Amino acid sequence: MTPTRRIILATPALLAAFPGARAQERWSPRGPVRFVVTFAAGGSADLLARRLAGPLGEQLGQTVVVDNRPGAGGNIGMDAVAKAAPDGQTIGMGAAGPMAINPALQPGRMPFDAARDFTPLIHLADQANVLLTAASVPAAPIGAFRDWLRAQRDEPFGSPGNGTSNHLTGLAFGQALGARLVHVPYRGSAPAHADILSGNIRLMVDNIATALPFLRDGRMKAALVSTAQRSRLLPEVPSLPEAGGPPLASWQGMFAPANLPAPIAARLNEALNAALARPEVGDWLRDSGAEAVGGPAQRFADFLAAERPRWAQIVRENNVQAD
Repeated sequence: MTPTRRIILATPALLAAFPGARAQERWSPRGPVRFVVTFAAGGSADLLARRLAGPLGEQLGQTVVVDNRPGAGGNIGMDAVAKAAPDGQTIGMGAAGPMAINPALQPGRMPFDAARDFTPLIHLADQANVLLTAASVPAAPIGAFRDWLRAQRDEPFGSPGNGTSNHLTGLAFGQALGARLVHVPYRGSAPAHADILSGNIRLMVDNIATALPFLRDGRMKAALVSTAQRSRLLPEVPSLPEAGGPPLASWQGMFAPANLPAPIAARLNEALNAALARPEVGDWLRDSGAEAVGGPAQRFADFLAAERPRWAQIVRENNVQAD
């Protein structure tokens, strides 16, 4: 007699008893996903988050709610992410400031450990910083600019604030060109723009998106961009590595709390890559002077491992102090 074959149904109770039985299931959030943004509403980070939230929600089958947590150079928002449950329900957009620069500027005073308290999910985008000059400065070719800069004595340069990527990138520009630049911090880019246009300073470091209007109408010039490659928006302007310095970018990436289960991390990376590939997201980034990056989470983790010592070296060599 042929033995009777018994069929065992995978009931919820059975799955609970054997957690490995769920390993092949596709994770989905159990409710709305909180998307923490470390800057105020209306800024470029917030605008990117809101463009990502809709496509991301479609991918995950849940609403994605943007939660602005500005303050302390991004530390407040990322601390909220670090202290959330590692269940995929809370993710956050981090940037070079809180995740690479602030740990070097504020050793022992950070509310979280940027290297240990997060699960990197995806490298979203890179944006160049630009060394802007007054229209009267010989900004090109780079050799003529280097000679002009070395002939100056402790030339001031403006930035949107102390400890920003703009500030540290300016110091890296000076090191690469063999000149000492003296930092003049402003409260945002607009006051620095006003001072360079009025002749109070002749150099500043700005984000490419806010620099473009001044470059296009000739009120300012660009001597260098900070990224590894020349910007597609400023193809005639040399990159910082061409001048002998390290590539530096104002970047954004997505993070979850540490100890996020691997299947959840993989699903979020997949959904974020799909959202980043949407034309309305990629086109907006390009129009803003940024470039979408994307890719696997491990590549982003490797990028972060190289990024932190790069900024820390600039802080250390220039004795930069937090406010």
